Amino acid sequence: MVRRRTCLALLCFAIVAVGPLCAEVPPGPKWLQTALFYQVYPQSFFDSNGDGIGDLRGITQKLDYIQSVGCNAIWINPIYESPFGDAGYDVTDFYKVAPRYGTNEDFKNLCAEAHKRGMHVCLDLVAGHTSIAHPWFQQSAADRPNRYSNWYIWTPADDSVPRSQPFPGEHNRSDRYLPNFFPFQPALNYGYAHPDPKEPWQLPTTDPACMAVREELKNVMKFWLDLGADGFRVDMASSLVRNDPGHQAISLKTEMAPDSAGVRSGLVSLSDRFESSSGICSSR
Repeated sequence: MVRRRTCLALLCFAIVAVGPLCAEVPPGPKWLQTALFYQVYPQSFFDSNGDGIGDLRGITQKLDYIQSVGCNAIWINPIYESPFGDAGYDVTDFYKVAPRYGTNEDFKNLCAEAHKRGMHVCLDLVAGHTSIAHPWFQQSAADRPNRYSNWYIWTPADDSVPRSQPFPGEHNRSDRYLPNFFPFQPALNYGYAHPDPKEPWQLPTTDPACMAVREELKNVMKFWLDLGADGFRVDMASSLVRNDPGHQAISLKTEMAPDSAGVRSGLVSLSDRFESSSGICSSR
């Protein structure tokens, strides 16, 4: 038990330590200042129905245990619908719990039970990319322009941009997309803080498509906050905007109420409405 508590304390230290990365990191909600997180990978945590896969009901059943080892918050690895090519970090639907883990109602009940115990729940927000099977990407790859055409980063086929990938298909565009990790994880396009004028495919953060992606991310966050989530660990938070060495472009602050916090080095707080509940976790 001593070793477990030590590891959890180190996790909390890592979350707090993200502050020095940016001089304007807001302190976050009060509960975060004393939060001790228990990280849960749902698939291998606790199986409530005997199908061999851990699930949200299993996490709910183990809340008392988590609290008994001294933790007052949990960080759950991705629970969204996914083909699970990368442990759920390849999302096909940000608004739906993967069937193997249960339902959205199961998540809502998990949060309610955690709150009864004075605990908080943070989700892993996979903000940087989706699965190639996500409908957004399928539309973005189409050869006919549509609202999703620039939601991902596409480069000319003959430019040979490092790590760029083709997406062949009878009705697909000839351009190549940039993945974040595996080829099946195409990068969402939040824009470039300092686009190269010689590379017109590098869109500025103010491009309508990049702004639309940012708005959709906020919609995803609001959706899960409404179901009871207290905050998010933001995957790849410091690199969502490209060519931004000082991380100055990674902020939602100007798009929210004047008193709201922003997105800085893994920190997320949406608006005054969620100021007391939304949490902060570090990026990987």
